[in-house]
Amino acid sequence: MNINAYRRKLIYLAAIVAILIPLYFIGQPAVYRDNKLTSVGGTLSQIREKYDLGQGDLGRLDPASESARLATLGLRGVATAIMWHKANEYKSEMNWDRFSATLNQIALLQPHFIKVWEFQAHNLAYNTSVEFDDYRQRYAWVKRGMEYLSKGIDFNRRDANLPFFQGMMFAQKLGKADEQLQYRKLYSADKDFHDELEKEGFNVRQEDGLGADRLPDNWLSGRLWHKRAEEVVESGSLLANTFRKSPLHFYSSAPLTMMNYCEAIEKEGILDDRAKFAWKRSDTSWSLYGEREIPTTWGHTIRLNDLSESVKRAEVLRKEFEALTGDLYRAAYDQRFEKLSPEERIALQTPDDKKTERQFMVAATARQKVEPSPTDVAKLLPADKRVDGLQLAVRVEEEELYRQHVDNYRNQVNYNYWETRARAEQSDLAIAAHQTLYDAEKLLSDAELDEALKKYEESWVHWKNLFDTYPILMVDEGGDEVLDAIRRYARALDKELGDEFILMPFVKLRREYDQNGGDIQTLLEMSRASAMKAKAAEEAAEKAANESPDPNAPATPATPDPAAPAPAPTSDPPATPSDAKPEADAKPATESAAPAAETPDSGEPPAPPAGDGSGT
Repeated sequence: MNINAYRRKLIYLAAIVAILIPLYFIGQPAVYRDNKLTSVGGTLSQIREKYDLGQGDLGRLDPASESARLATLGLRGVATAIMWHKANEYKSEMNWDRFSATLNQIALLQPHFIKVWEFQAHNLAYNTSVEFDDYRQRYAWVKRGMEYLSKGIDFNRRDANLPFFQGMMFAQKLGKADEQLQYRKLYSADKDFHDELEKEGFNVRQEDGLGADRLPDNWLSGRLWHKRAEEVVESGSLLANTFRKSPLHFYSSAPLTMMNYCEAIEKEGILDDRAKFAWKRSDTSWSLYGEREIPTTWGHTIRLNDLSESVKRAEVLRKEFEALTGDLYRAAYDQRFEKLSPEERIALQTPDDKKTERQFMVAATARQKVEPSPTDVAKLLPADKRVDGLQLAVRVEEEELYRQHVDNYRNQVNYNYWETRARAEQSDLAIAAHQTLYDAEKLLSDAELDEALKKYEESWVHWKNLFDTYPILMVDEGGDEVLDAIRRYARALDKELGDEFILMPFVKLRREYDQNGGDIQTLLEMSRASAMKAKAAEEAAEKAANESPDPNAPATPATPDPAAPAPAPTSDPPATPSDAKPEADAKPATESAAPAAETPDSGEPPAPPAGDGSGT
């Protein structure tokens, strides 16, 4: 018995040694000497290096965090759940010190669990801050939420969710809260917070982060965080596919944040060249977004700026296809039309303005039955042309499908509206309209009634010219502000405004729109045409200014081209463009270093005027 037991022990020992030998070679770590790799290590080490599977690759490793995790003996999930419950109890009891300490303990236990950082940072900045009456205390808790999230970013440098969410905190929490005016001022003057962020590798004092007063601006800081999230996604990290935002909305966040910055400084009275410069940067930022390759759910990429080129390509292919097929399309259409029911034929032939509601529904279904696709038409070609026809038909259908996808994605982010808005707001017309209205409102608040009324009347002329040139502005937030100003103007006059009021057409259009809604496409197309014309004229003037004149050429006076009058607004009221706020889909973070400072898109920013920096 003893001999048998001894033999079994020897066999077990030999098996253990046999297993440990390959494990020793497979599990050898990489060796570094003087910061140089001297040994790549075993197979496991090489796999970790190739696919970035090590825990240290996710972000910073903290000894205290590792000790806390070991102390839970594998039950860190249970411990985290218990402390999460305790944190909610401390919050309900308004025991803020213990609440904050518990959040730090949760972070130590789960430093790479993204939702912990995101949820609790939101809890601090949005839920806890509102428990205080003083806006300075609220700002302190909002800032504490941002600081908490910054720690999470440091622990998870390969995740794009946290810097993206941080961008929303800086931009929208500070810039859209009820206390936005106070928050923006407190943030711009918070040198200690700026220093702290800079120590963590995020420089808010870089050129792209400075506002019109040459101090860090919360909207521009938020944009820098969004740019960092983009860098994380573009780093090619394996974690990128876990990002919870669609690429379309994810990449729109930075340019839309820039637009919000422009709106914010205009509301604060900065209406000089600095506002014009900011809108020019917004225009450039939005155009660069339009040139970006956006992955789609259809398995291919698109560029939002490629719509007009796609339309041209489709038109060329259509003409080529029609030249090849001749009257075959009409023959296929007629053949299918004959197979329709009498009701369907009548619905298709009845003009839209005379159709009943049922006929609209019947016609939509019948149109799908009767319209032949290019492939259907190509199949009717003679045998010697059929192959070429089918190949061309596939190209036509693919181009049409691509155009539809581009148009669909543009509509999701209101691309046409923001493109036109950025170009319209750069114009001297827009600057003059905003400036005179701001001056009139200030005079009215200072009880300078006579001067205020004169300034209002001057402003209405500017707004009339602006609306005639860019009708889309009648139905955006700027139009809302003008409506409110008109009401204050009427109260100051102490009388109802009649048809002789210069902006009465605008008032009537808005009244109809606010009651019934409408389609903004007509106004948008008119505004886009005006914006494109203005941009072309500006580029031509700039080109002419840069060209040195020929000294031998005789001087000829320039004959100005009279501007064509803007078309009158349609009777159909437009629909309000949505703000197209981000949601997105892509991911991981790379370096904790701040993104490289971008060069401002159009030269040096104008310096703020001497004085208080208000711009007025």
